[in-house]
Amino acid sequence: MNDRFADPAEAAPAASLPSSGTANGLLEALVHVARAHGRPASGRDVLRGLPADPQGLPLTALEEAAGKLGLTMQLRSMPVSRIPPVTLPVIVHGLSCAAGRAAVLTRLDARAGTAEIIVPSIDETARTIDIPALSDASGTPENPVVFLTPGQSGTASGTPEDRGSGHWFWSAVRRLWPNYMQVVVAALIGNLLGLASPLFIMNVYDRVIPNLAIPTLWALTAGVAIAFGFDFLLKLLRMRIVEETGRRVDMAVAGRIFDHLMTMKLAGRPDTTGATANQVRDFDTVRDALTSSSVIALTDLMFIGIFLWVMWLLVGPLVAVPGGAVPLVIIVTGLIQIPLARALRTSQGDVARRQSLLVETLSALETVKAVGGESWLRRAWDRAVAAASRSTARARGWANLATSFTGLVQQSVSIVIVVWGVFLVLEGEISVGALIAANILAGRVLAPLANIAQTLARLHQARAALQGLEQIMGADAERRAPASDIAPSPGADALRFETVSFTYPRAAGPALSGISFTVRPGERIGIIGPVGSGKSTLSRLIAGLYEPGEGAYLLNGVDARQYSTAALRGEIGLCLQDAELFTGTLRDNIIIGNPFASDTAIERAVRLSGVARFSAQHPLGLAMAIEEGGRSLSGGQRQAVSIARCLIRDPKILFLDEPSAGMDVSTEQRLVASLREIAQAGIALMIATHRDGPLDVVDRLLVFDRGRLVMDGPKAQVIERLRTGAAP
Repeated sequence: MNDRFADPAEAAPAASLPSSGTANGLLEALVHVARAHGRPASGRDVLRGLPADPQGLPLTALEEAAGKLGLTMQLRSMPVSRIPPVTLPVIVHGLSCAAGRAAVLTRLDARAGTAEIIVPSIDETARTIDIPALSDASGTPENPVVFLTPGQSGTASGTPEDRGSGHWFWSAVRRLWPNYMQVVVAALIGNLLGLASPLFIMNVYDRVIPNLAIPTLWALTAGVAIAFGFDFLLKLLRMRIVEETGRRVDMAVAGRIFDHLMTMKLAGRPDTTGATANQVRDFDTVRDALTSSSVIALTDLMFIGIFLWVMWLLVGPLVAVPGGAVPLVIIVTGLIQIPLARALRTSQGDVARRQSLLVETLSALETVKAVGGESWLRRAWDRAVAAASRSTARARGWANLATSFTGLVQQSVSIVIVVWGVFLVLEGEISVGALIAANILAGRVLAPLANIAQTLARLHQARAALQGLEQIMGADAERRAPASDIAPSPGADALRFETVSFTYPRAAGPALSGISFTVRPGERIGIIGPVGSGKSTLSRLIAGLYEPGEGAYLLNGVDARQYSTAALRGEIGLCLQDAELFTGTLRDNIIIGNPFASDTAIERAVRLSGVARFSAQHPLGLAMAIEEGGRSLSGGQRQAVSIARCLIRDPKILFLDEPSAGMDVSTEQRLVASLREIAQAGIALMIATHRDGPLDVVDRLLVFDRGRLVMDGPKAQVIERLRTGAAP
């Protein structure tokens, strides 16, 4: 009943929360309790990066959401009257007096028989209710109760701000140390049971056969059969524990890696997408190295001393043969690891470059075909494949050398034991049964060493992969939580730039230089200028995709860096020039930034953006399938979907970068009419364009040239100055 979610894929807990339409109440109740614990945040901050469900915050994501706020969570099913007052506030679900929504229990007075609850998804009003009235909507005497306490999160994903509280990978592995201890205990018992076979054979040769002791034979057979049965079960159990550990590491870390990729600052992102994808894929190598047969091989290696000790008891000096072979194999294999590690690093780099070329080619396949670039790319591909093949073969050669040497030592040990043992048998120092048992024990001693070369090679691969992932996870992440308890609200100035300059990473010169302007609520501003003048860069700075290198960017009178990125982008809608769509339905692509959007909001966004014109003609409507990248749609249709995405979030400032670039004249005219309707709602419009149509909506123009703002004023005056060639 007190089970705590270890990860989203854990087995069902003792209590479960409804996942119907009341799920939004969970999010709002969580935010309310977090603020009571001094962890201010908005629902938008919490939801960012979570696997959001259109119905609300799913239960499987509730603990991760709590972890983002620095809270640990426990779920119990119990009567409200038995909730310890010291744990308040808590979240209680299923109360009939809260319309089945999640409620926050803030006070419990057992003497007076009253309780105080707040239902944040309805309002913030505290209501005092008799405890008997706090009945479960289903009529059961117990309610699902969520206890939240400040402390380190045990979730899969932490926020960028608290990543220092634990390493992204090792902290997850450390939490699973009980699993590894179980593997060690199982290995110890299994290795002890492994003594049954050599001892059985020794007794058969030395006692059963000379004395014709058939009853003893059956007794020994029964005993060894029982030992084999337990050993079989232990091996199955050990493999299951290892696999379960790997699954839990995967669930805990894979989400954190993907989460960091989504929150990584664009200024620090890797140069090539393909190489990054290959590095993320290499996480499987890291996970498998610590949660696969490598763990079993290493644990078996820990107990070879048991077999050497038993062997010394049975055959005395013969133990020197495997005893000397063990350090010999370890030393030689260790020396081989030096060139093997270098070869593996080279191999992984070559494979990453090959993967990068493949991803880059597939993402631009239409362009390749259009310009006839197949031959050039084929040459590049052949070079990449040849380099990867050479380095991989070199690494495999070193690994095979280590494996072959270990096999040679194993065979030599067996022969030396037999030859030496014959003389000891003839001298009467050991028995024939002991000699046979010694040979079996020597095999058990060297068996873990047979896999040590492969295990070490796998660990080297994992180390190289981990170093690549460290580069990704070490990149700066965007702010998720506000720097202070800020609730974005309209101000006298919606947006202001003060001498802002910006230079892209590794760029030769600034993209923007000394930009200053103010955007007031409800203004309609056009942004014009030649190609490369800085219009698109301006849009990225306003939306917080990049931060100014110099100067100040103020939103509602507050430095924009004080806002969480989720709050900032909730205020500002950015419609990029190149609209990227994802595999799914048209509806999925529209609500991607607001999965909780109502049907009314979706209908409005679809109508104003122009999506309705082509979705209405499709038999599936908004359920129509979208291919990767939106290949099934035209450029203008993709642009319309991009605009709908922005509108669905109800921003206060809407920046459109070339909104009609892929549209015909009639579609552009309808877009202009929609923009006028949007502007009437009080949204500030900023439109960067090279076309005259969208400028009909604006009443102010900003003119950019070579990264500088050269003109700013009423549209008529700026156009007149441009027409007459007046200096800015």
